[in-house]
Amino acid sequence: LRTRRALRAPAALLAAGALALAGCSGTSDGGTSDGGSAASTSAPSPSATSSASSTSSSSSGAAAAVAEALAASQEAGSGSFDFSSRTSAGGQVVTATGQGSFDSAAQTLEVRLTSQLPGQGEVALDLRQVDGSVYVSGLPGQPPDRWVQASLQELGASSGPLGGADPSQQLRLLDQVGDDVEEVGPEDVDGTATTRYTGTVDLEAAAERAQQEGADPEQLRSQYEQLGLSSVPFDLYVGPDGLPVRMATSVETSSGGQQVSSTSTVDFSDWGADVVVEAPEDAVPLSEVAASAAPTG
Repeated sequence: LRTRRALRAPAALLAAGALALAGCSGTSDGGTSDGGSAASTSAPSPSATSSASSTSSSSSGAAAAVAEALAASQEAGSGSFDFSSRTSAGGQVVTATGQGSFDSAAQTLEVRLTSQLPGQGEVALDLRQVDGSVYVSGLPGQPPDRWVQASLQELGASSGPLGGADPSQQLRLLDQVGDDVEEVGPEDVDGTATTRYTGTVDLEAAAERAQQEGADPEQLRSQYEQLGLSSVPFDLYVGPDGLPVRMATSVETSSGGQQVSSTSTVDFSDWGADVVVEAPEDAVPLSEVAASAAPTG
């Protein structure tokens, strides 16, 4: 049914955003160029050994800093975020901006999402997740003040806030970083002094970790395999308090013979703040809306 597909669209948008927030970028495979791969039978010079040791130490320190930022965000548990993304595939472009707040422990999330969709123009949605249900208002074809209630399963989303659309959950991928994490240096983010780190996340390791935590690893695998990915590049900006201020990603890959590019930025704030998300009153079940839109005769 068209109505059911429309109701699933917000989840699809958020899933795409979650994938971008996770940093899905398509060309990193850990390989080296031909110029850097030739084997050598001569012993390394002391200066080369010292340089390699220094690089390894630097990477280890940067990885530790990223791990500490992740731990700090998990301890804080809640906060606010602003995000923006742009995805291009098959000649079509989808842009999205939004603001929201989350409480990871309570599994609650509230998001105001504005998106430019091909053939539909601007779509503004309000989304909430409370007690395992998702509530959406602003759906095309529905009264603007009507809230529609659906389960994560009905929307085709995984467990967790809006199927992983909670940006704080995306930060958890940082516990599977590779050995290429580097400290870029100080950068200003909207007036906040931060330290920028870059690196990649091993997606297979992330899938295995998801399985250890009782989640279905195949959902993550299907996402990155569909896009031909094995690792996730990321840029993380950490504030003076050790908490994430920004996570940015850029995607260049292909899927189904089409080039896919996506950029995404999430800014975090108000870490540890109280977040209260309430289920709207008089929400209409998805099944009821879909049934009313079903063709008769």
